[in-house]
Amino acid sequence: MWGSWPLAVDDVPGDGRTRARAALAPRGVDRLGIQGGDTPAELAGLEARRLETGYVDAFLLASAYAEIGDAARAFAWLDEAITDRSAYVPMLVVDPVWTHFHADARFLRRVEQVGLISVLARVSGQRAE
Repeated sequence: MWGSWPLAVDDVPGDGRTRARAALAPRGVDRLGIQGGDTPAELAGLEARRLETGYVDAFLLASAYAEIGDAARAFAWLDEAITDRSAYVPMLVVDPVWTHFHADARFLRRVEQVGLISVLARVSGQRAE
């Protein structure tokens, strides 16, 4: 089922703490291995590494910036991810990190650009039910 993160988390065995960690694991910052500390500085370091080596996926940077609320950088890196044809881009509409951007015109333009607008409509419809 599209966008059914809560159902997936309910299927994780263990106590509430285990399920809560499972719910947070897909987040942008976690995907990059950042654990607390000075997240913006760590992200800046990863940006520099990407520019030098190309080994940091732009979508992961975009998701991390989206998670910490830096919309300008999130959308800039999302544009880069779309240009790079990141394998993560199709997850854009079901990734919980991006949920609070679903009504943002900048988000909707990019979703339409990559051909996921009908998927977003289905996901949004399920969340409303």
